[in-house]
Amino acid sequence: MNRNVVDMTEHWIWLQEFVKGIGFKEKLALLDRYSDPGSIFRASSAELRTLGVPLDVIDSHFTEKSLDQARRLLDRHEGQGIRHLVRSDPAFRGGDWFVLYYRGKLVSGPAVAVVGTRSCTAHGLHHTRRICSHWVEDGYTINSGLALGIDGHAHTAALAQGGRTQAFLAHGLDTVYPREHAGLLEDIVVGGVAVSPFPAGQRPLRHHFALRNALMCAWSDAVVVVEAPAKSGAMMTAEFARRMGKRVWTVEPGSSSDRCSGNRKLLSLGATACRMPDSSPLEDPAPVDALIGRLRKAPMPPDELSKALGESLVTLENRLLALSLEHWVVFSGDGKWHYNGW
Repeated sequence: MNRNVVDMTEHWIWLQEFVKGIGFKEKLALLDRYSDPGSIFRASSAELRTLGVPLDVIDSHFTEKSLDQARRLLDRHEGQGIRHLVRSDPAFRGGDWFVLYYRGKLVSGPAVAVVGTRSCTAHGLHHTRRICSHWVEDGYTINSGLALGIDGHAHTAALAQGGRTQAFLAHGLDTVYPREHAGLLEDIVVGGVAVSPFPAGQRPLRHHFALRNALMCAWSDAVVVVEAPAKSGAMMTAEFARRMGKRVWTVEPGSSSDRCSGNRKLLSLGATACRMPDSSPLEDPAPVDALIGRLRKAPMPPDELSKALGESLVTLENRLLALSLEHWVVFSGDGKWHYNGW
């Protein structure tokens, strides 16, 4: 391996895993100032003090700098077949991380997250297979969380269709959770990939799953909630998707049971229904409109949007009002119109 690449990976791991006492945003601010983690590592204590880094953090991590822990983790991962994707790599698809860990093969291209409850019904499993088949045929990678129930069936359905799937894990890649999916995980990494924001040795702690779900959304172009209670990880994933401006679909519930209460809630909020067995139930229903196209790229204030589209402000505001009533756009407190990710 190229030594320069190894050295930079060591610095990325050092910044993420071993600089304690400051959060991701503070580290990101340092990265904006110094451009790469190696430069942060070499920064003087005096410089860091002027940037507001707490003295205890400087004393703990910058006075006597060492990459030894990062190198040991890198060596451990190499022995376990775990690879590293750093934030500066073109393949990095997003998320509040500086380093991600993976097994398998990273491939670019569109991806959709298919998620749902562990205690799924036959109705949910049927639609999981249909949905995954549809997306695979359209060239999408299927993302999910390797959990029992809908997640595991999403991975299995993608593989059965000859498609590619990515598993997002809430623990280090030296273990498998749940244990029942050890064989499935090995099948996934043959042609796909298992990705985790956590290094080897990290157990699947409760708060890890929210971080895993946010990462999965960042790596997905859309999210489909197949079957989920109103309070569930799948609903959390849908909320992350909404915040990120990703489109969310949900299957129309087949019963009034509590395990579908999340589906009903999403539909009431304006999520798009997957109406089975339509011939093409998952086509993006967003209007083909230059205005929608602009807002999908980035939020914009009304006056800038008017100039960009060459429309009068009065005409534009009438169109925006009509689209907002149909939940396609929303005006936010930042003074900008946003594409509504639902």
